[in-house]
Parts: sequence; C-alpha cells; structure tokens
Amino acid sequence: MDMRRISLLMVGVLLLAGCGAEPGFNHKDTKTPRGAGQGERVRVVTTIGVLADWARQVGGDRVEVACLLSGSESPHTYELKPADVKLMADARVLFRVGLGLEEWLDAAIENSGNKRLVVVDAIAGITDVIADEGHQPNSEARASEAGIHHKDTKTPRVSGEGDEARAEARSETAERSRDQGTEGSSGRPQAMAEAGTAESPAPSPRPLTPTSGNPHVWLDPEYAKVGIGNLVKELVRLDPPGESLYRRREAAYLARLDSLSAAIAAEFAGLKERRLITYHDAWPYFARRFGLDIVASVEPIPGQEPSAKELARLVDLIRAEHIKVITTEPQLPSALPEMLAKETGVKVLVLNPLLVGPDGAVDYVRELGASAGVLAGALK
Repeated sequence: MDMRRISLLMVGVLLLAGCGAEPGFNHKDTKTPRGAGQGERVRVVTTIGVLADWARQVGGDRVEVACLLSGSESPHTYELKPADVKLMADARVLFRVGLGLEEWLDAAIENSGNKRLVVVDAIAGITDVIADEGHQPNSEARASEAGIHHKDTKTPRVSGEGDEARAEARSETAERSRDQGTEGSSGRPQAMAEAGTAESPAPSPRPLTPTSGNPHVWLDPEYAKVGIGNLVKELVRLDPPGESLYRRREAAYLARLDSLSAAIAAEFAGLKERRLITYHDAWPYFARRFGLDIVASVEPIPGQEPSAKELARLVDLIRAEHIKVITTEPQLPSALPEMLAKETGVKVLVLNPLLVGPDGAVDYVRELGASAGVLAGALK
C-alpha cells in the first residue's frame, strides 16, 4: 500500500473517531451480549460526538451508537447526506441537543420513513436557557410563550474604563443579530412516535422543552446530567430488561461528572482575571457555571463575520479592558482572531466546543477538563 493510500486511510479513521466508531449500524451483530437480556441492541443515532459518548457511557453493550457529525463540521451549518437519512431509518432513538441547533434534521426525520423513531432532546427539562439572538432571531417572543426563562451569562463586574466600549460592542452585535431575517428556529421536542403501538411502548411524559436560546448546554456538566437523564429514561422505556444496567452506568457516570465539575472549579479558584472574548458564542453555559465573564463574541451569528466597524469596536474593547484571552474553534476557521491578536496582543486559544481530542475521539470528561485547564492557565 503506497503512502498516499495510507494517509487517506488515517484521515478516514480520525474523522470516524470524532463520533467514536463506525458511521453506520452493524446489521450483522445487533443482538445483546449473553447475560444482558434478549432482543436487539437499541440503535441510537446522535447528532454530535458528545451525545454519542454519553450514549455509550450509559448504554454499554445494550446500545449500538452511530453519529452524524464527524467532529470537524459545525452543527450550525451541517449539510445532511443520504447516508444520514439511512442511519435515521435504521435507528430506534435519535438523540439530539435541541433548541434549533439541528434544525436541518426536521425534513430528514420525516424523509427517513421511520415511524418508530423516538427523538430525545438533551435540552428537555432545562428552563433557565441563555437568550441568544445570534442563534435564534426573535427568540424572546417564542420563549415567553413557552414559559421559558432566559438568563444572562454575564457575571457581575465593577464599572471601569471599558464600559463604553463594551456597551457599544454588544449593542452593535445585538443589532446585527436582530437584522438577520424574521424566521426563528424551532427544535421539535418529539417529531415521531407520539402514540404507542403494539411494538412500541407509549412514550413517557415529556419535560418542558425550550424552543429558543443558546443551544450549547452540553458544555455545562450539570446540564449534561439532564441530557443523560433524558436518554436513560427513554432507554429504560424501550428496553425494560436493561434498566438495572442503565441506572447503574448512569449513576457511575454522573459521579464522574461531579468530580469533573469540582476539578474545573478548582482550576478557576482564586483567579482574579475571569474575562475573555470568544469567537463564536459557544461557551456561555460553561462561563455561567464556573464564574467566567464573556465580554463579547467576534462572530455572534455563526457563519457571518463582523464588519470592519464591529472589529474596530472589539479592538477598542480589548485595549480598554485589557482582555487577555480570545478563543477560537476548529469548526469555524477564521483569520480574525489572529488579526486581533496582532493588533492588541491578546492571546488566542483554540478550544473545541465539540470536545474532539487530539486523537480524534470524543471523551467528554477528558476533553472538557483539558479545555478548562488550558483556559485557566491562559487567564493567570
């Protein structure tokens, strides 16, 4: 085998590792292991690798997991492939984030023709979502109708010389967000299988599911527990013989999340500087949980770079408030952070919100802890 073919093979392996395993389901081996009960493994398809990691952590050998995104794409702008529709046609559970992040899924769910498909939203049951006009224009009106409470991600701060620059920067990005069309995003909480059938148990009552707001809830370990609980509840309903395994594995993983939260809190304990700028508004839940202050985002609307005037405001803000760190992410490559660094001396950190590690694999606990450590070190 020549070196070119070897290189292409390695690239393919790394892309698949972003979700952890093969891109599709193994139709030759779907039976549960001996001792795990009768019947087939529950086939779970997820949108992002973090959700696939959670599904494997709690499902063990009783689930078969496939993932749509490899980890190199942005879930905001992902374009479905025919193979993705096939995955959903073969799946029993579709595990997604919700809040309109995967709006591109709606038509594919219907086109899959899978009337047994159960859609589980990780966001279901979380009511204190963070308002985000950049991701969902006109979100406040829909949230009010749904009884959802939007919370601000900013931590209290002492007034200073950068207040005017900060206010102007936020005003401009908010105005730009409001100008982006009039149609909002809606994450349908249960697109399929609303009624039980002879082969499909009736769905359990659904918790209140927000329909608007910033969707990056998975970056808060406490909200990760909510998403995992939503999945486990559905797995237990679909596979009652596996309940003890699911509950046992869930408890063990939630204990790991508690340890992760404690370790991250310790990383940031005692830090005097907690302000940063993000390229894309992916980290507000993480910031709120651990007491950080995201003063601005370079690109509040995914896929739309700021104007020259907005960049100038950011430069003024960085200089006025002596901001030390700006984060960027591999899914949205841009030269703007480096340009801002050259202009102001701000440090640029690459933080991957999809938590894909250097080895191409998604390990939520490992990668969120590593990201926190890198960020805490840069803020010192």
